[in-house]
Amino acid sequence: MFLESVRQKQGGLSMSKTQQLGKNMSPSKTKLGKFLRKCRIKLGLRQVEVGRLSMVKQSDYSHFETGRSKYLNPKQIKGLAKTLKCQEVELEILVPPKPKPKQEPTTELGLLIRNRREELGLTIETFAKKLKISLAQAKCLETRIAERMKYKLFEPLLRVLELKPSDLGRFVGWTKNESLTSLGQVIRSRRKELGFSLASLGQKLGITRERVRQIENNRSSFSNKGNKLKKIAKILNLNFSELQALQPARRFKRGKIGTDTFGGFLTARRVELHLTQYELAERVGISPNTICATELGKFVPNSDMLGKMATALDCVIPSQLILIPRKRGRPRKDLINS
Repeated sequence: MFLESVRQKQGGLSMSKTQQLGKNMSPSKTKLGKFLRKCRIKLGLRQVEVGRLSMVKQSDYSHFETGRSKYLNPKQIKGLAKTLKCQEVELEILVPPKPKPKQEPTTELGLLIRNRREELGLTIETFAKKLKISLAQAKCLETRIAERMKYKLFEPLLRVLELKPSDLGRFVGWTKNESLTSLGQVIRSRRKELGFSLASLGQKLGITRERVRQIENNRSSFSNKGNKLKKIAKILNLNFSELQALQPARRFKRGKIGTDTFGGFLTARRVELHLTQYELAERVGISPNTICATELGKFVPNSDMLGKMATALDCVIPSQLILIPRKRGRPRKDLINS
């Protein structure tokens, strides 16, 4: 009915005009365009009529016939199939799949991998095969949002892309907390540069991964002898003296300065002599932790240790401040009155 009304409004088409359908038109360059034109001419329709009946712009339909446009959306397929008296599936099989847009790297790591891969003339398929990962994983390495990669890919990427460890070191592993000290930053930077995870470095040092994390975050310190620091320097191929110079002073809690408790007396005398807990511990021949615990009142030294402390501090310890250790090393809180 609609087609008849259109032709009536136009005053009726003459036979000569009807016979000119499909003549002197731009050739169809696609199978879809040829099929659309064949169906249209068979029904005696003009492009403007097909556009009105199928709710498709006449200019768009013209592009479909000539091949300038190759992709129909589902709504256009449904409208054209109904207008041209054909099956929707006949149009669907003639519409080529839209090529997926090439994803560009959005991170510095992705850009490094793609540029190096193209420099070496590697296709993404060859790159994936050499890495022994899937094609999807290889594409993800270049286009993913994350700026980091797993440690297990470190060595394979160095080999396939012919890179130096320093090129990829800063992109490996995830870091929750930033190092607060120069020493921690140097250790972490060098560890990643060599592709060592926290666990692998801890295994080489004979400590847990959590202890390594604490060292890097300045939550764990080294003893005066520095044996552990020497081992770290050797494994990471760093200069021990330079690492030692970066080591922050070890901080201990200290008791309240005063003369009413043994811990306070010890702290006051040590500060008066300008001694650190380390230096006093060396003079007495005990660990700094023991000095710290004594000043805090958490440890009660025996008579032999008290004598050494008095000698080291060049003083006489008031008898009323001396606590008597319990058996098995447990301290008593009661004071001995002189």
